[in-house]
Amino acid sequence: MKLAINLATKSYPNRRALTAGGTLLLVLLGVFLVNNLIGLAAENNRTRQLVERFSALEESPGQTVAQAPVVPQVSYSAEALEQQRQRIIVANRLLEEDAFRWTALLDRLEAILPEGVSLSSMAPHLKDGVINISGESRDVPTLQLLLDRLLGSEFFFDVRLASQSRVKSQSEATQVQFNLSLIWKEIL
Repeated sequence: MKLAINLATKSYPNRRALTAGGTLLLVLLGVFLVNNLIGLAAENNRTRQLVERFSALEESPGQTVAQAPVVPQVSYSAEALEQQRQRIIVANRLLEEDAFRWTALLDRLEAILPEGVSLSSMAPHLKDGVINISGESRDVPTLQLLLDRLLGSEFFFDVRLASQSRVKSQSEATQVQFNLSLIWKEIL
């Protein structure tokens, strides 16, 4: 079998699809035109109302545009004001706690933490800037290394070891459990 290419063949456009596409495009343009005309009519109506209102205000002697809108006077009881003030205090406290930058604190501690120390809890006190930290250390020299690094850090000061005790871990190894408090400079 001998295959031959016929160069005389020509592709013809699908006139039915082109006509349908053009018709659809014209319908969409018509819809957009009608929508814009409706919006234009609404804006013209609003402009006409504003012009009428300003002309009425200018014709009124002694009344200016700034005096035109009347704000109703509302009075609140002392009890309602106190309740609202308490809600605002609670909301502000929640916003302060939410604004605490945990990632920055954890980054600083991660850079300082020696091998063999794990932290189990941290509790920031936003009013005085103190952070209470609890954790475990593999041994006393590792805990001393942590304290030395915290004291030598430029980010923490007033580091105080509140308590330490030896405890047996799940692997029967003796570990040192500790509680300390410190002040983080970025919390103040």
